[in-house]
Amino acid sequence: MELKKSLFLEIFLFLYKKKFFSVKEFYEFFKVKKSNFYYFYIKIFQEIGIKVFQINKKEYFLSYYANFLNREKILSELDGKITILTITNSTNQYIIDNIEKYKNGDVCIAEYQTNGRGKMGKRWVSPIGKNLNFSIYWKLDRNKKQIYGLDTAISIKIAKILKSIGFKDISVKWPNDLFFKNEKVAGILVEIYNRRKIFHVIIGIGINIQKIPKFIAKSINQEWSYLQKFGMSVDRDALLIKIIKEVRETILEFQKYGFDPYFYN
Repeated sequence: MELKKSLFLEIFLFLYKKKFFSVKEFYEFFKVKKSNFYYFYIKIFQEIGIKVFQINKKEYFLSYYANFLNREKILSELDGKITILTITNSTNQYIIDNIEKYKNGDVCIAEYQTNGRGKMGKRWVSPIGKNLNFSIYWKLDRNKKQIYGLDTAISIKIAKILKSIGFKDISVKWPNDLFFKNEKVAGILVEIYNRRKIFHVIIGIGINIQKIPKFIAKSINQEWSYLQKFGMSVDRDALLIKIIKEVRETILEFQKYGFDPYFYN
């Protein structure tokens, strides 16, 4: 459902401070009518991944734990323009809408996307503060045909990063997905826009780190998985920083040599 940004930000701050809370606390904090709770707020909670437990006909208990990104750490370790949003429709779309403000290697990160995009018009689904959703901007001096293979090159690079931190069985399903034992854990979407004969490239990256609640997962029409399922903890901040740094390097290499080094690797 459509989520108003102002309401979402209020809920986000409430979650950030409380983590676990009762419906009574929610009523008192937001000053909402009890009659509105089930028909409106529960739908919002479920959309962003909050667990709703019904104790009896009139009482509910809500719980949520999110590993929110450490903004200070990310901004201190990455150069360039780094936009960190609580909510946006899509990180790719945010860059497109603000494309004049972005330079090569600049990044948009979101804790939650209301309309995250995947390949072939599919929706990329992820609850708030659990996984990684971000996009990198680049202006390439190649024609559209010469950009072919960039999504696969980036997929190969991210697979190598994940293998280096212990996920040895990660594989690339060409052209743009990462799988673990036939279950998708990450996807890369490269969108190209030709404006005034300049090719603007937006690389959207989504990585499932933590489990997606069942009521959200129902909307995913393929086998999927998440990294922590395989018994290893993942530092969201550290992984995000490492991927951004190395993907930037990959794009620079791709500008010089194209896809050949990855094809023969």
